[in-house]
Amino acid sequence: MPPLQLFDPLAILATLKRHDVAFVVIGAYAAVTQGWSEPTGDIDITPDHDVRNLRRLAVALSLDPPFCVVARRSSGSSGRVGMGPRR
Repeated sequence: MPPLQLFDPLAILATLKRHDVAFVVIGAYAAVTQGWSEPTGDIDITPDHDVRNLRRLAVALSLDPPFCVVARRSSGSSGRVGMGPRR
């Protein structure tokens, strides 16, 4: 089992930027950037749904795999991808 990695949201964002992925940060981490004081251990994004962008996202996640990825879709919402350190 690989060693536990510390949560590094800037590394996650840098990976997405390096692969030219268009996305919006949502959830608790977005609130933290606006001054919310509660800690969070993951970062949630909503990627642009353009097929080419989703391919870049898939490549980014496959080439830079220190992230645990969970895709969720609930009725009436777009898919979400949550990324945190692999445990």
